[in-house]
Amino acid sequence: MEPINQLRGRQACTNNMELPMVRVDQAILATIEQDLLWPEVWTVAVQKAIERLRTAAPDLKERRHALHARIQDLWTTSSPV
Repeated sequence: MEPINQLRGRQACTNNMELPMVRVDQAILATIEQDLLWPEVWTVAVQKAIERLRTAAPDLKERRHALHARIQDLWTTSSPV
């Protein structure tokens, strides 16, 4: 078995520890399951995402209006081709 640093270089891993990828994958998946797959975590994440979208909406409306005004200005001030 080749250490990961032999496959991807020293920037990926600076030691020569060898672990079977199956064990590493299982550890990662167990951590994800333990830390992320909870309804409370997803509820908070969705609530935060909705709040960010709501607070961004006024800025998007203003930007859209400014862009429409700029396009209109370009149409009225540009010469025909």
